[in-house]
Amino acid sequence: MNARRKSLLLLAVTLVLGLLLGASGVSVLQNRRAAQLREAREAGGMMRMIEEIIQTNSEMQHSQISAVVEDSEKRFREARKTCGEMLQAHRDSLVANLRPVLTEGQQTQLDEWINRERNHQRRSRSDSKRNQ
Repeated sequence: MNARRKSLLLLAVTLVLGLLLGASGVSVLQNRRAAQLREAREAGGMMRMIEEIIQTNSEMQHSQISAVVEDSEKRFREARKTCGEMLQAHRDSLVANLRPVLTEGQQTQLDEWINRERNHQRRSRSDSKRNQ
């Protein structure tokens, strides 16, 4: 094998390895961020996150911060529920408006996708409830 072929082979291998490492790195970061978000949504998760960010000066400050955060957690849960219901209504409306212009095969594909998404959401909810 001559020097030019060796150089091209080395360059190609380096490129492929770089792509693979880059893709796996992005995946790891996305999974880590998703886990952090799930933890923050759990009961008491926001307080744990705040405690990691700031160190309280005293027990009195800790209890004051805890009261504020607990109140906020309740409002966040209510907002998530309201927004989730509103988004679901918009998705249902979208699907209803799409159906008249879709072929039977496209409607089947859409129904299969909707079922996959619902199953994914159910699994996500049951996982988060199990972690609480």
